[in-house]
Amino acid sequence: MVFFYDYISTFDKILFVKQTFIVTILFVIILASCSDSPPVNEEGIDDVRRHLDSVASSTIDKDRDIHNNEAYEALANLSNDTLKKKYLFQIATNFYENGNLHGFRKSSSSLFKLASKLKDTADIARSQIYLAEYYKNVGVLDSAFHYYLKAEKLLLNKKDFNSLADVYLRKADLQAVESDFFGSEKSALEALALLRGSSDAAKLFTGYNLIGISSNEFGDYLKAVEYFTKSLAVTDKLPPEDRLYFRTISLNNIGNAYQRMENFREAIRYFESALTDNKVESEYPDLYATILDNMAYSRFKIRDARDLPSLFYKSLRIRTELNLQSKLVLSNIHLSEYYEGFNKDSAIYFAKAALNLARIENFPLDVLTALQQISKVDSMNSGKYALEYIVINDSLHQKERKLKDRFARIQYETDEISQQRNQLEEQNRNLVYYFGATLLIGLLLFVIRNQRARNRELLLKQAQQNANEDIYNLMISQQNQIEEGRIREKKRIAKELHDGVLGRLFGTRLNLDSLNHVTSDDAVLKRNNYLKELKLIEQDIREISHDLNREKYVLINNFIAILNNLIEEQRVSHLTKVDVEMDPEIKWESINNTIKINLYRILQEGLQNINKYAKAKRVNISIILSEGKITLVLADDGIGFNLGAKKKGIGINNMITRTHELGGTIDIKSKRDRGTKIIISLPAKGS
Repeated sequence: MVFFYDYISTFDKILFVKQTFIVTILFVIILASCSDSPPVNEEGIDDVRRHLDSVASSTIDKDRDIHNNEAYEALANLSNDTLKKKYLFQIATNFYENGNLHGFRKSSSSLFKLASKLKDTADIARSQIYLAEYYKNVGVLDSAFHYYLKAEKLLLNKKDFNSLADVYLRKADLQAVESDFFGSEKSALEALALLRGSSDAAKLFTGYNLIGISSNEFGDYLKAVEYFTKSLAVTDKLPPEDRLYFRTISLNNIGNAYQRMENFREAIRYFESALTDNKVESEYPDLYATILDNMAYSRFKIRDARDLPSLFYKSLRIRTELNLQSKLVLSNIHLSEYYEGFNKDSAIYFAKAALNLARIENFPLDVLTALQQISKVDSMNSGKYALEYIVINDSLHQKERKLKDRFARIQYETDEISQQRNQLEEQNRNLVYYFGATLLIGLLLFVIRNQRARNRELLLKQAQQNANEDIYNLMISQQNQIEEGRIREKKRIAKELHDGVLGRLFGTRLNLDSLNHVTSDDAVLKRNNYLKELKLIEQDIREISHDLNREKYVLINNFIAILNNLIEEQRVSHLTKVDVEMDPEIKWESINNTIKINLYRILQEGLQNINKYAKAKRVNISIILSEGKITLVLADDGIGFNLGAKKKGIGINNMITRTHELGGTIDIKSKRDRGTKIIISLPAKGS
């Protein structure tokens, strides 16, 4: 149950092509944990032992299978069920190790029936694990998951936590094979929780390694390095005959995590460390070829041409000799990438070779990876390959979702989880009650504190609203006093102009008119000119008087004066040009003060934002009345901002809050370097 990865850089969406080494070390541990039965003198036992000894001594798979089958047939002569059960475990293990899945299923089923007959809970669980392993190997994964859950239930009831940890690890392995990495990590963590303080190096290694794999798939590479490093640390506690193999796998996995981080130099350091022992090449050629390919790829990525492309070709040759089809796909893809920059024909050749291999072996992930690469190098046919890629990718994702749904359904349909919780609650009932009560009290205190905070916030909002009203009333009062003074002054000037200056000018005109009786040509000409000039002066004074009186009516509405002051201040204080459109149909005196206060504040906030951030040359302000709503449009031609940002500025948030409090709507439109447009619509209550 150990994974190691071949790194693939050409296909970002499918993170890794997973190659699984099914290692029977945990299987053997389970077998070793079975207690030996005392010697029994029974007819037929010698035949069983003789055939099993032949299995152990034979080096030919076919002969081993024959003797193992004969040992299985000889069991029929035994009447002692306990003894028969012991040998069935050994026979089933022999079938598994020899790759005879049919014999493995047959012997495991017999073992399950016999253990059920003897009501031996531990052996029932072990036989269910064997059946789960069979279904996993033949690809019937929902049945495998089902048997793991049944074994889990029995081991929970028996409180056999060591064996339960083994089941969790096997579940994690199954889930990782089918890309359910969340489920795999959860199962592995449950196993490690049960193994806390354990000296079982094989199980610890498997748990750490599976969490490292899941972390790699999630993109949490630092965590992956952490757990792969933990798996490396426990290899020193493994039996000497297994130490080199598992140590090499851990080093390769750490290197791959750094490769995913694009820290290729660190990755190379671990790959080189994995190859320091010459036994790796002779004893584990598959793993050796993988590490060679990984190291070659990392060197290629940092333009280190040492031994390139010979390392790629050496890995390819070993994999060809071992007939490792999926890994041959990866070797060809890496060679295609290597030649991509300078030899298009070779790049296309190796990409096509990878695609053909993947199609022949029907490896969907490999097909996707090969399609990704060939679409890059074969531009003439990239459209065709891209279309095929989309179809297969969609199908693969749908298959993965269905598989995960099946796992969830199987989990739901069993009562494993509830049983587990009951068992754990029995062991920790008092502790759970204590923490539950503490949590409840803490939650209660939190609710009370939160409610008080909300009350304070409401009081603060109310106080702020009252303050706004007071400020507005003060502004209105001050503006009224100013306007009253201005109006009085204008009336005085108008009266002075009309009754004083205009009267005198009128008398002068009459006097001049009377001089028209003088008949000299020169006098007549001068008098006519004076009369014309006086008429012009009279007309100008009348227009001034009328304009002053008209302005009185325009300025009689104090809110408009306040808005005009704000806009005038904007024009004077900043270089931005301001264009204003004010709807004369709005009767501000009948509109609620709260609406006017917030409208003023929103406009003020918007202008401040423009001054601070927009770098605008022109601002357009429009306030119109339509269908019972007052609409404010504030637009600028500034630099704009990113509407998708999670965090908005205080100014924008204030504008949104004020608008929503009045039951209005706000629409903000902005693009980088294309300005900003804010449209706020408020109900004109009382208008």
